[in-house]
Amino acid sequence: MNIRILRQALEISKNNTIPQIESMIKMLKSNDLTPIIIEAVEAQYNVTLTEMQSKSRQRHIVDPRSVAMYLMYRHAGMTQKKIGEYFGGRDHSTVIHAIASVERNCFLDEYRKNVEIVERIVELSKSKESCDI
Repeated sequence: MNIRILRQALEISKNNTIPQIESMIKMLKSNDLTPIIIEAVEAQYNVTLTEMQSKSRQRHIVDPRSVAMYLMYRHAGMTQKKIGEYFGGRDHSTVIHAIASVERNCFLDEYRKNVEIVERIVELSKSKESCDI
């Protein structure tokens, strides 16, 4: 089993039930980049997944949510509909707007730097070779 999966499973196990843990491990094993993207965005922007999935329209929540949507679309290959569902049942047009917003705001140095940091973490995770025990 991959060490990254074991570490994440251990972290997950602290606050979840057995069925939730099994579901998360299944998702992690599927090489889904979603958890990696979410963790990177949470760390870079100091927000939680719950906050990003909320209906909040506060800038400090909207920007990370938009970046996560952008990366899930570009790197994880998720459909706009699936991304919208993941973020609290939003419509696919909201995801389209979020992606366009990230692309439009990347001319701002600070914004672009944050997006590039998260994107680099995701790219490193994609290229990282699996360490089996």
